[in-house]
Amino acid sequence: MEIEVNIKSIAIVKDLINEKYKVDISVEVIAEQYQPGQRPPRIELFFSNQYDNRRLVLPNPTFEYDEDTGKASFVGTYSYFLVSMFWDCKWKDCQLTIDVDYDNKIYEKVPFNVEFIGQGKKVQVDSHPDFLEIHMPQEIDCLYEKQPNALQTVLAILLKICSYLCAFLLTPFFVLDVLGMLTLHTEYVDPNLTGGFGNKFIHLLAWRYFSFCRNSRGSKGFKSQLLKLSYLTVSAFHPRKKGIMFLSNRRNDMTGNMEFVYEYLKKERGIPFYFWLHPEEIREAGIPMLLDMARKLGKAQVVVTDDYVPYFQELQLSRKTKLVQLWHACGAFKTFGFSRTGKSAGPKQNSTQHRNYNYAFVSSKYVAKYYAEGFGVAQEKIIPYGVPRTDIFWDEEVKTKIRKELYATYPELENKKIILFAPTFRGNGKNSAFYEKKRFDPNRFIEALPEDYILIIKHHPFVSLKYKIKEENASRIFDFSDKSEINHLLFITDVMITDYSSVVYEASILDIPMLFYAYDLENYISSRDFYTDYKEFVPGKIVRTQEELIDSIQNNDYEHELVKEFCRKNFDIQDGKASQRVAEFILSIAKKSKS
Repeated sequence: MEIEVNIKSIAIVKDLINEKYKVDISVEVIAEQYQPGQRPPRIELFFSNQYDNRRLVLPNPTFEYDEDTGKASFVGTYSYFLVSMFWDCKWKDCQLTIDVDYDNKIYEKVPFNVEFIGQGKKVQVDSHPDFLEIHMPQEIDCLYEKQPNALQTVLAILLKICSYLCAFLLTPFFVLDVLGMLTLHTEYVDPNLTGGFGNKFIHLLAWRYFSFCRNSRGSKGFKSQLLKLSYLTVSAFHPRKKGIMFLSNRRNDMTGNMEFVYEYLKKERGIPFYFWLHPEEIREAGIPMLLDMARKLGKAQVVVTDDYVPYFQELQLSRKTKLVQLWHACGAFKTFGFSRTGKSAGPKQNSTQHRNYNYAFVSSKYVAKYYAEGFGVAQEKIIPYGVPRTDIFWDEEVKTKIRKELYATYPELENKKIILFAPTFRGNGKNSAFYEKKRFDPNRFIEALPEDYILIIKHHPFVSLKYKIKEENASRIFDFSDKSEINHLLFITDVMITDYSSVVYEASILDIPMLFYAYDLENYISSRDFYTDYKEFVPGKIVRTQEELIDSIQNNDYEHELVKEFCRKNFDIQDGKASQRVAEFILSIAKKSKS
């Protein structure tokens, strides 16, 4: 469908206090011949200077539709702080272009007209047919936190020690003050503070103690300060970095992408390796664990991780240390990171979350721009070398071995038609994750299918849901949510049922027929959203009820022909050597940073 993309943008540039320069952008996209229910356009802003670039999306566009003309208008408006735009560079001038992703087409550097409602007293903006030039009155320094030298680090440590010692000496005063608050001046006590007298007393005493030490976050703040000071101390005394560190805050063992890369790297002689694998949050982490992280980080040339690490919100790595992100998931399906700025649970613009990656590896060029957007990094930092852990999907010998091991452990699965039920969770994260139990009845499901069908349930690790299986169905229904690697289960799967899970990428490599049980699609789009139109994206049939699910399996109706093209688009190099490519790249940057 041909559309008219007519941008009527309003750009207001102001300078705010503390030189936090802000640009307010409103972009209108007019689509001719719009079909009701069609996915709204994705309006992407691309800021660039000579050192860095940044892709952002205008969140939550409003919508107006004219039934008489069939024309729709989408308007996105948001404010962007230019001091938070780029990372680790000083800059004075930048350009802004606008891309529109709509109806499975990408319109790059869309021509637009600009109306200046107002212009900042200091910032100068020049308008061109397809880009804006923004000139700052003075050079802007980026978010990158400058590291103190060894002397400054030592002084900072001594100051902190003195503040905590002084606070300790003042403990009797704090005790009297808190008792006074709880008995005489209750109006000063936070009404949201729950629990009995003892609990309130301890909470307020800790608050008084840590506030005196300029620490508003209690024990978490204390641990953060300890981690930061310990790291700076170790880093200062190890100016010549050496070695590769594998760090994960989502697992406690060497599995996934990190395992595959390490197996290749460990063949290289003369390189020390460090490992820190702990899923605990900083509040839960013990002091020895934090000191161990600081010691290893301070020595490492390259740090390799596989997920978001909240600890890097607390400390900034030395420029001599390169941070490499292997990211645990394939492709770009659900929006994440800075793609969610301006939405529920999205990061703030000045967050350092993801921003400090020097390199990140992804499965294809097609998804690279989405990762650059989600991570908030320059597109040149996203390397489409493939996902290391998927190497086994192209290794027939490994696949055969895993199948034999599974059948040896679960002989009742052999020579059966395996259906893998692997939905993702609903909710905002680990603590609120759930799956609606009423949406899937495994007993009724398996009873509707022939005797040679077996159902394997594999819920997301965040979901604790357990189904009650009838005794007569116990030999046909297996809940492997707490056991077996999902990638291994794919090697024996004949049909997969999922919804919004990224396991769709691995399944496509094996050309597995898929059904997408998206009973809450509209709600999921409004709360989480996707990078592309879900209905056009998924490589299989979409069903909304369990009855439709059963009917599709009974009739072998999967729209299976979509899978191969999906795989081709999301995996540029299909040779099973991603681990080698990534490992060799890591070695090259380690040697480069050493020289």
